[in-house]
Amino acid sequence: MTVPTERVARISLLDALAMGAESWDRLVGRSPTPSPFMRWAWHQAWADSAPPHELDNAFVVAGYGSHGAVEALIPMSLREVRFRKTRANALGWAIDGVGAPDHLDIPIASGVSLGAVFPAIEDLPWDVIILGNVAADAPGVVQLETELRRCGLSVRRTSTDPCPYLD
Repeated sequence: MTVPTERVARISLLDALAMGAESWDRLVGRSPTPSPFMRWAWHQAWADSAPPHELDNAFVVAGYGSHGAVEALIPMSLREVRFRKTRANALGWAIDGVGAPDHLDIPIASGVSLGAVFPAIEDLPWDVIILGNVAADAPGVVQLETELRRCGLSVRRTSTDPCPYLD
């Protein structure tokens, strides 16, 4: 059974980090693919060293359950990229470039729906969503793909680079 989030909000990455490590990491631990690169400490370390303009562009789409608990966190950023021989505005992971983590998924509590994510990002000036370094078995990203398709968007998954890791 899939449970919808009660409320979805787009908040700054700094506001999401202000929730604290316990709340953020508890959610990552409950996720089907709990990567250390999605934990609070990784994002906080990046925020402490990021160029100001990159930090200003970073935000989180946060999904809250019926009791106000955080049920999903999608750390994102809007940036200009080269896409198919042209320039495009792309939504992607908050951390990109140097320090970009790998083996990623969306921290989401098991059984929670990402159906309300699209309304939280549709007003942004994006042309494409590029989520790199995704784990091969990333159920949160697969669910996001499904929800975006349901909204009438075209979704393509393309493997660009191998992502070796140690169990």
